[in-house]
Amino acid sequence: LAIDRMSIIKHIFHDYAIPSVSMLPPGNIFFHKQIKQVKVDINRSNQLLDEVGLKKNPSTGYRVTLTYKTTNDKTRLAIAKVIAGNLKKIGIHIKIQNLEWGRFKSDIEKGNVQLWSLAWIGFKDPDIYNYAFSSQSFPPLGANRGRYSNPKLDALLKLGKETIDLEKRKNLYIRVQEILNRDLPYIYLFHESNLAVMTNRLKNFEVYADGRYRSLRGAYLVQ
Repeated sequence: LAIDRMSIIKHIFHDYAIPSVSMLPPGNIFFHKQIKQVKVDINRSNQLLDEVGLKKNPSTGYRVTLTYKTTNDKTRLAIAKVIAGNLKKIGIHIKIQNLEWGRFKSDIEKGNVQLWSLAWIGFKDPDIYNYAFSSQSFPPLGANRGRYSNPKLDALLKLGKETIDLEKRKNLYIRVQEILNRDLPYIYLFHESNLAVMTNRLKNFEVYADGRYRSLRGAYLVQ
């Protein structure tokens, strides 16, 4: 409720992104079209934090201090700074720690993090939810790095993996998205547009919707 996705999209991505409500982008056939985007509501954010006992310290104005880990990439660091500014408005003090990729990835996989941000790329099938949220996918077996566990979701993910009928699969993953939208183990921010500006000397390079750069393996320059 406190994170201003649209500000990030406008000022950092210059509108080359869209807000997200799911890991799946709107163009994916399994995307749940009925899930609504959360709008910024600072008053409601403060109310919820007060209700769970995270009161502001009168001397500092903060409720809690958290460390946000990100990479050294300038865009990711800029996003972290915007989010830190957003959370400051509701009394959450953020210490940003930018790390080189290897250390960053290692800390995430070990669970040595409080807050972090990552982009998911290279997937099309909704079985990605099994890799990211199943109780059987805690690292090193998968990428459930927050150790989120929900038996009802696990059962749906198992059925989704086993079901061949397209319409039945769609209905299963609609329920998966509804559960995750309610529990919010992740805060979905945006889907970035994938663009490439290149010389006409570059051949065999293709831009993929899922963000992969796999076509670089066969790309080459002509004189």
